[in-house]
Amino acid sequence: MEAFREILAIPFGWILSFLYMFSQNYLFSLLILTLFFRIILLPSSIKQQKGAAKQLRMQSKISKIKEKYKGDNRRIQEEQQALYQREGYSAMTAGCAPMLIQLPVMLGLYGVIYTPLSNVLRISGDIIDILVEKAAEIVAKAAEIAGTAPSPGGLLGTAMASGQIDVLRNFPDILAALGNAIPANVVEEIEKFN
Repeated sequence: MEAFREILAIPFGWILSFLYMFSQNYLFSLLILTLFFRIILLPSSIKQQKGAAKQLRMQSKISKIKEKYKGDNRRIQEEQQALYQREGYSAMTAGCAPMLIQLPVMLGLYGVIYTPLSNVLRISGDIIDILVEKAAEIVAKAAEIAGTAPSPGGLLGTAMASGQIDVLRNFPDILAALGNAIPANVVEEIEKFN
């Protein structure tokens, strides 16, 4: 699942990077990207809501069929199928299909939001690895001082994704620890990341 999310994050990352290039504001870029995809997915969402409402209406009719033919399961199934055909109802189009369309978009957004260094700022993987490793050390040391145990992988369940967020949170400490080991252009990009 993580690999699938990373693959989906690539095109979202290009779009978000493009938006960030113009706005120089990560939150604003995310807002524009989210609104863009909400508008694209609006027909799917409307269809899903209509399907859910139709399913609720169908439940009362199915209950009447079950009550009328109580004990005769074969007859109940025949009447349900006839009802579905009369009403033009399909369980797949009512709820599952629109959600299957939305799932890749949500996974892609999730992937790009938590990996801003690689997907928005386009920092190389080698540098990110160094930064994430140092961020992990800093977070572990802070947790040790506080007397708590850092959670492996953080809230997201993946060390790399939470690591990029940890880099942004602890960048001044990382910069102090690594000094000139980080290229100046990367330092500048991360410092101005808004």
